[in-house]
Amino acid sequence: MKRRNALRIIRAAAKARGLSVTVDTKAGKGSHAKVTAGTRRTTMPKNVSDPLLKAILRQLDLKD
Repeated sequence: MKRRNALRIIRAAAKARGLSVTVDTKAGKGSHAKVTAGTRRTTMPKNVSDPLLKAILRQLDLKD
């Protein structure tokens, strides 16, 4: 899945928890971007697989 679709899912999960999401495409190397939700931060590539999306949600503490 593309990064924008994954960000749609991340933003919805963050909104449900009352957190804001910021994406900095200049901070990551190559095709990666830094994603911050509240105080948690992770790196996300341009193309995201389903298992990787689950890991990103867990890293941002957005997964139950």
